[in-house]
Amino acid sequence: MKSYLCIIERMALAISYRNAEALMLPLRYHFQTFNDDEINAFITAAIENGQIWNAGECRSNYLPEFIETHRSSIDQQKLEVLEYQITEQEWHPSRKKRRHLRGNQTDGSL
Repeated sequence: MKSYLCIIERMALAISYRNAEALMLPLRYHFQTFNDDEINAFITAAIENGQIWNAGECRSNYLPEFIETHRSSIDQQKLEVLEYQITEQEWHPSRKKRRHLRGNQTDGSL
């Protein structure tokens, strides 16, 4: 069985909206085959990299499709954070605090 973790790891490092969209597009066709590790890696990357969750195609199409496919398998706290960021088009309040503490303007991770 093929693992998509390497592609997800590359996506996690996206440096622009277009780069995020280009890296996510091929994954889109395999969402339904993701295992638990891939689901977790994907949702974490999407939450922590603003180039992913705020990119037009990702926000409008790819991420909602991923959520619809895996809603029952996604950690509920992570799901809440990602849905907030997609809907509000801003960092979740818990991520803003982390970004402020680190002075990191690229992502919301610690």
